[in-house]
Formats: sequence, C-alpha cells, structure tokens
Amino acid sequence: MGKEGVKRDLSWMALALVLTALAACAKRPPQWAAPAPTIAPVTVAKAAPEPGKPDLCNAQSLTYLIGRPRIEIPIPVDPSTRQVVCTTCIAPDDQSDTRQRILFDAETSLITAVGCG
Repeated sequence: MGKEGVKRDLSWMALALVLTALAACAKRPPQWAAPAPTIAPVTVAKAAPEPGKPDLCNAQSLTYLIGRPRIEIPIPVDPSTRQVVCTTCIAPDDQSDTRQRILFDAETSLITAVGCG
C-alpha cells in the first residue's frame, strides 16, 4: 500500500471519528442547556370596561372581532398600542390601560377576548 492508500485510510478514519462524535452529541442534550420555560396562562382581557371605569384603550370598538379568525384583526397605525396574544402562549407581564389586548385560541386561531391590558 502506497502513500495514497494510507492517506485515504486516514481520511476515512477521521470521518468515522467525527461522525461518531456527532452521533454521541445528538443523543444527549448539552449539560449547559437552559431549562424549558414554563408557560404562564394569559389573563383574559375583558370585552367591556368595568362599570365606572373608562375604556382608555378603546377596546369596545374591537368587540366585533370575538369569534372571528385572527387574520381579520385590523393593522393599527401605531403597533405599540395593540398586543395580540394566543391564550396558551407566554405573554409579557407589563400591563397598560391604554393598550388593546386581543386574545386568540392557538388551535383554532379564533379571537376569544378583547380588552385593555
């Protein structure tokens, strides 16, 4: 066997070693991986303001969306004034009485609630 044969054999051995190492890594998660985030339930926004409390986010104007597909949500001029969240998704904890919050079901994509939050 000449130099070419030895080089070929070493190349195949190196490839086999790399593939073995990759297969071993793929079978177990890395030890430094962060734990999976917990999903907190989203608080259901009210469709109408509480009696005596003003509708600061104008959610009442969007109540017609309840029961419709989320693709029918109109795009606002200022996106920071509206939050669209699925009912089983992780949502930010910050609440704002002047921001509209539209909740939809993740499986059906139907809007379930509209309110401020």
